[in-house]
Amino acid sequence: LPAVLSEAIELTENGRSAFDAGDFKAAELRYASALDIHRSIDNHAGIIRNLQNLAVVQKADGRKSAALESLDALDRYLSLIDQSNPTGTPDPETQEIIGEASWLRARMSLEDGNKEQAQRVLDAAFQKPGQTQNPRLKNLQARLSLLQGDPSGARSAAAIAWASSRAVSYTHL
Repeated sequence: LPAVLSEAIELTENGRSAFDAGDFKAAELRYASALDIHRSIDNHAGIIRNLQNLAVVQKADGRKSAALESLDALDRYLSLIDQSNPTGTPDPETQEIIGEASWLRARMSLEDGNKEQAQRVLDAAFQKPGQTQNPRLKNLQARLSLLQGDPSGARSAAAIAWASSRAVSYTHL
């Protein structure tokens, strides 16, 4: 690996360690530094991963607006990638990050009591490649369906989440 990429990967790993230790400020600084490096070498995977990491750590630190800004930046970046390759399907890691970002955005909407927005986010997520059976999204859909008074829809989404989680291993952050 080029030295600069190795440095970015190490920063991301150190950010994860800081996050796990509850040091959100250090985690954010390391993720932001890694993001800067990935941007400087136009490394799509690193940019996508670290924008998602920033959103998660900002949310965990109680800074919802900053987390939403990071998710918005991720959406804008993914849109640029889509425009440059409109027929391409994202690789599995990118699909996973897209699912995690959608889950976080929908969950934040649900936490704010905005069931309609959460449903819009989930509906849009399920249209993206690799997300129709995403167990975390389906589990959140089940919770939302219960809140919307739809126990049948909740059962259906929960069954898909359970079956999918047994078939696919997802990693987080």
